[in-house]
Amino acid sequence: MNTTVGNPADPTNSTGAGSSGEGSTNAGAPSTSSSGGGSTNAGSPLPPCPPPKKVVRNGGSDEPSIQLVEGTTDEQASRQRSTDQLTAATQENLKKIAARRLSPSQQEIVSQIKQFMEQSKTAMTAGDQVRGHNLAMKAHLLSNELVKP
Repeated sequence: MNTTVGNPADPTNSTGAGSSGEGSTNAGAPSTSSSGGGSTNAGSPLPPCPPPKKVVRNGGSDEPSIQLVEGTTDEQASRQRSTDQLTAATQENLKKIAARRLSPSQQEIVSQIKQFMEQSKTAMTAGDQVRGHNLAMKAHLLSNELVKP
């Protein structure tokens, strides 16, 4: 006859539902099963507490407000001037080589220069100054190669 009371989830517990014991000797003892006693396992850690909530009323905040201002910065204005200068210099180079007889490969370069200039103008109009400047620079560098004797 088994007289020990154990954990109901313990596989070594012989007082569980499937045991073939002769009977239970702990009939008067309180039940240790987890079927509604409300007891908690003292060994399990508690979940962490969430951080405290801060209520901000009427959109208030401790942080300073940031105001967005539309306009051009010094860097943007400088890039615009530089792009305009590159475009003007490239057009002057194209005028210089217009009177010359060009090989088919040089004619392809002139066509590429014109494409770069058109793309640069489109990018600048769309507000993409970096791309516009880069395209104007490519066109200028190609035109410099054609002007060289």
